[in-house]
Amino acid sequence: TANGVSLKGKANCAVDAISPALLGMFLKLVQLGHTFVLSAICTGHSYTGVTAPGHSTGQAADFNYIDGVFMGPGPGPFDQTKINADEKLDQDIASFMPNSTGFGQVGAYKGVQCHPDYSFLSSFLTIPDSCDHQHIQVEN
Repeated sequence: TANGVSLKGKANCAVDAISPALLGMFLKLVQLGHTFVLSAICTGHSYTGVTAPGHSTGQAADFNYIDGVFMGPGPGPFDQTKINADEKLDQDIASFMPNSTGFGQVGAYKGVQCHPDYSFLSSFLTIPDSCDHQHIQVEN
């Protein structure tokens, strides 16, 4: 992506490039001391037929590990260890990204709420999603 080489078709990637805003967010998170493993970044996927927004356009990522904490396997709510890791990551993202940034795992998905409402996300786009990762989407 950084070198202008298309990602389409590589490792099932459905996009030519990852959004510069998403790449910038990753860089800032690393500069803040976060570590993470992504489980989805440039391929579309769905949960029971509902397409997860942003992946098929290179504008979203699912964080599978946050600061060494495995966020899966779901489907139940996050335990306190997952809540702590997720809340810190989300709070840091909210501190430097615009309000158009979308945060998944907010609200109930299939009747399960992954974590308590984080008051600092009240002015951001929020999306119910399954409790086995943290979904973040950005606009260019």
